[in-house]
Amino acid sequence: MKNWRRWLSAALAALMVFSSCASFAETAAEGELTIEKIEAMGAKAYVHNGRVTFVEGACTDQPVQNMADAARVVESMLPLLGGDGKTELESWQTITDTCGNKYYVFQQVYDRTTVCGGAVKVVTDAENRMIGLTASLISDLPEAEEAQGITAGRAETLVLEHMEEAKMPQGELVEGMTDIIVLPSILGIDFEEEDESNRFVWVVYTTNPGGNHARSSELPYLAHYVTMDGEYLYSLPTILPGDEAGASGFNAAYTFEFMEPVDYTGTVKLSTGEDMEISLQLMRDIRTGMYYLGNIERRIAVADCWEFLYNDGRVVLESSRDNTGWDETCLLTLYNYCRVWDYYNENGWTGADGKGTPILILKDYCNREREGIDNAAYAGKNNGWMTFLSSSVNDFGQCLDVLAHEFTHCVTDSVMTYTAYMNDFGAINEAMSDIQGNICEMMFGATEDASWLVAENSMGGAIRSMSDPHAFKQPYYTWGLFYNTNVKAPTQLNDQGGVHTNSSLLNNIAYRLCVNGGMTLEEARAYWFAVDCSMVPGTDYIQQSELLPWVLKTQGMDRYMTEMEKALDATRLRTADIPDVFDDDLALVTVTLPEVEHFEDGNWMLMILTVNVDEISRRFQSISHREGEYADVLDGLAELLGVDPALLPAAEEIEQNPDHAWERFEKEINSEDLNSRLSSMGEEEKNKLTELVRRVFFGTIFMSSGAAGQDGHTVRVVCRPGITVPILYRLEVDSEMHVHSAGLAAYTFGTWLDLGAIIQAGETDAAQTEETEQEPVPADAESPETLPESGEEPLELPPEMLDGLLDMFGDMLYELLFFNVKGGEVNTIPSDGLEAVEAVPLNDVDLQQKIDSLPTSDGSAFTENESAEEAPAEEVPAEETDEESEAA
Repeated sequence: MKNWRRWLSAALAALMVFSSCASFAETAAEGELTIEKIEAMGAKAYVHNGRVTFVEGACTDQPVQNMADAARVVESMLPLLGGDGKTELESWQTITDTCGNKYYVFQQVYDRTTVCGGAVKVVTDAENRMIGLTASLISDLPEAEEAQGITAGRAETLVLEHMEEAKMPQGELVEGMTDIIVLPSILGIDFEEEDESNRFVWVVYTTNPGGNHARSSELPYLAHYVTMDGEYLYSLPTILPGDEAGASGFNAAYTFEFMEPVDYTGTVKLSTGEDMEISLQLMRDIRTGMYYLGNIERRIAVADCWEFLYNDGRVVLESSRDNTGWDETCLLTLYNYCRVWDYYNENGWTGADGKGTPILILKDYCNREREGIDNAAYAGKNNGWMTFLSSSVNDFGQCLDVLAHEFTHCVTDSVMTYTAYMNDFGAINEAMSDIQGNICEMMFGATEDASWLVAENSMGGAIRSMSDPHAFKQPYYTWGLFYNTNVKAPTQLNDQGGVHTNSSLLNNIAYRLCVNGGMTLEEARAYWFAVDCSMVPGTDYIQQSELLPWVLKTQGMDRYMTEMEKALDATRLRTADIPDVFDDDLALVTVTLPEVEHFEDGNWMLMILTVNVDEISRRFQSISHREGEYADVLDGLAELLGVDPALLPAAEEIEQNPDHAWERFEKEINSEDLNSRLSSMGEEEKNKLTELVRRVFFGTIFMSSGAAGQDGHTVRVVCRPGITVPILYRLEVDSEMHVHSAGLAAYTFGTWLDLGAIIQAGETDAAQTEETEQEPVPADAESPETLPESGEEPLELPPEMLDGLLDMFGDMLYELLFFNVKGGEVNTIPSDGLEAVEAVPLNDVDLQQKIDSLPTSDGSAFTENESAEEAPAEEVPAEETDEESEAA
């Protein structure tokens, strides 16, 4: 570790504070700063868990002109922020937004160790008047001697051993980056009761093999947390922090020293088959005459990914002898990153990190074996470069919103002291990238989409919709359909606590402000950049709901306050509490997992597939009676089967005598002809039949799943009412989507049945049966046919009694077999039998291959997950209520 940098920062901070000692004395003489005093100055203090996390307004009447003045403000606020005798802060940086507001950023440290998640920002306006403060300090820190334990080398060995034991693809160890940190409380807050325990841990960095899974986590590294006594905790996708080579004096800008700009104009072919003309400046080496794919003004260059990542950081630039023959994917990627650079530069932000650090686009994103990876990513600062990964196996290079999304990950990382890529924090991070990506794309006129889709210009199609979250299985509001609870144990299976799912909450607010509120794209760019600047590592959705209106004021955009309030109400960001009452068409299902070791790893998921049998019955009645919105279904079915619709009984005839009406129809129709017609249907006719069936069942079947929340044991899933057989499953999945162990249990007949154990027992029985069948049968053995009959007559019951018994037992079996999810309330599944459920090992099942092999017309086509057809993506939905938004 190179602690001299921290010591130097601490010394400079102390010097600045010392220079302001007279001001500190005046503050102390006035007495301790209290919330009452802050409010007396016209400010508002927001308190969470007994500490101030946000001050809207000024808590000093003195000007704040520099970092030393800001340090004085923080010092006066420390007791209210949760600081104590162990709290230390270092000056980190100063950021300026488009309005001239300044953000003085302080990083929390302890015993020369970074406290991840601990930070304070003091905000001033262009006239140096304080206008706000945000904070997420970590208190109740451990004793310094607790930092004694295993060595960094041992921690690295434990991480590699864990990855091998868990059968994860071996990530490459990032040497020289292992460090001691204080694990932040924001990674372990209990859902019911706040857990303030913090501890020293080793953080070990490896490459993230999960990047080779298409559209998976966009962060290229894994941070592994290991306790000082050698316990492996878990890993989080991350952007590699620090830059040892850059800090030691390596100057990536040397690449541009002997280059001169040259113009290039050419035509590239998009994946749609269309031609696109692009013009940009490339560069030429004045010594050799070679041309290189790069831009001197913006200091962006394109180089080979494998050489840089796996061959000691070699920068092998994409070159040409005559400025022709360029790889079109590389050209488009460079062209679009230059446009994103300009987009932020117009905001006063230079480069990707705001400091003009050179940018390296690593082409042909691949693993060590040179196998192409289907993704795009921001890869952090490496060897003096801000690095971005570009793949040749997809067309993301032509998607300006995707590249602006990745660029914004760098911006967010640069204005924050730490980013926890999980739960609300990760969802907000993803949303900031989606928002700026879409605004950038629209400002450059690079899309015709008006419904704010993400990646709509790629051949793979859009992956999210900011106007209609349900179209891609995302929630409109907290504790709504598809909402993912924050988790204690982030895994790939639970999307790190819903980072890509719950991002829709903030995305939808951005959409509403522009489309419903009238905010211009230029204003939106400046506004969301200021939101980014104001956040601290502990900013969750609740604090975000407090910051968003305040940032409108700091940007002089009060005129959008009414729409902001509507958006906050619609997304319900102001509270994370579970509603006492749900809408009648919604329900919450909960189950508590046993407090045993194998239920604590975060790999257990509860799947709820509800079937609304009452609605299905109503629709079939509408069809059979030929009345209502489904009356014409039979006409469409008759045409497909080659039956004259005139032969179908009329609604009046059915109403008078339904049995006779259908009996007459059955006599006139030959069932053999119908079967023959069904078997000879063409592809187009089959598709029409599928659509008819889909129409009948659409919205009556709903599927959702969820993981244990922040208490580690309670699983909560929002779904539609109906009957279900709840399924609890556990998959130990590596980043290549291979399953190594699985658990499976179903709640039926009043208890949890361990289906995994039943399957295993069945396989054992089958094997034993096979062995038995191979044994010779004795010649004198009696066959079942030769066994004597009992002579007892079978019991015969009157038909009426038999029907009654069947109805009675049928109802009983129905109630026992299914769990009835009631709308408008919380439905708790008993935990009886769960303690006996365990996971069983599997032989590397390729889950992704199984998923890819599923037919496109499977049962999910009839569930409410597929809303895009009812609300076409290319149309902008009108203003709607929360209830109306559910219709999609």
